[in-house]
Amino acid sequence: YLSTQEIGHFVDDCAIILAEKKLTESKIIDLFWSQRMPANKFFLKMVKRQLFIKRWVKQLYEVNKIIYGGSKFTKENPRTIHGSRDINLTLYKSSKNKEAYFKFTNKETEQGKKFLEKIGLNKTDKFVCLIVRDGKYKEAKWPNHDWSYHNYRNSEIHTYKKGIEELVNKGYWVFRMGNIANKRFNCNHERIIDYSFHSDKSDFLDVWLMANCSFCISTSAGIDTISVAFRRPILILNLIPVADIMSYTEVITYPKRLRYKNDKNYFTLDQCLRNNFYNTKHYEEHDIEIIDLSEDEIKEAII
Repeated sequence: YLSTQEIGHFVDDCAIILAEKKLTESKIIDLFWSQRMPANKFFLKMVKRQLFIKRWVKQLYEVNKIIYGGSKFTKENPRTIHGSRDINLTLYKSSKNKEAYFKFTNKETEQGKKFLEKIGLNKTDKFVCLIVRDGKYKEAKWPNHDWSYHNYRNSEIHTYKKGIEELVNKGYWVFRMGNIANKRFNCNHERIIDYSFHSDKSDFLDVWLMANCSFCISTSAGIDTISVAFRRPILILNLIPVADIMSYTEVITYPKRLRYKNDKNYFTLDQCLRNNFYNTKHYEEHDIEIIDLSEDEIKEAII
């Protein structure tokens, strides 16, 4: 079973599965089924080129659960087994194996390059993808669910301006990514593209840009898993909780700081790990203040 509704789990699981297959060179034939509404239709199209995915496989899965010996022929997905985390370093171990990557067709590669040319990039220009989580995407996609418990993960887009302008001064182009965003990225420079509000935005470009960037800057949001799957270097800023630091890919992480509201001293690493919460209310209940990185700290991290 492939969990396709959330882009992070969708991409991570598929990338891990493909890497495992190429590392083991198993002759076992794997059959998959997925949900009807994928978070990204183009990525599902891409995955189907290398994994056998059909809706009717669900019936085989259900039958195998009830017949004698059927469990021998079923396997749970990475999300169920270990939360879509690449705990066996399959992506790292397979990074030099071209067959362990999902592939763009020549036509798709040309399509991506034509978009860059239309924007104004030359063939030698490098670009970086920026993702700053603000919660708007999930609120729009699942409006009947209260997502406020995830607010502790959000960041203010304007605090990234200094760092991004420094990248531009070094010759990079920057694409502010995201399917739906709460605020525009108000940077008046032709090499800073607020792709979240761009008319050419598409499922295809979401994947192609994240897969082909020089590196990715993220606050740890689902779409950055595309850069993970394509083994692009990643800078994670304002991560929380600390226990979620990725250690299975080429990544540098600068987490948010924590401290008690009546104390000026920031938590040590040990204290952060002991207060590893996944709900905004839990930080409030423990009287813990969450401090984002400053504009200058973000700039230094990017440099």
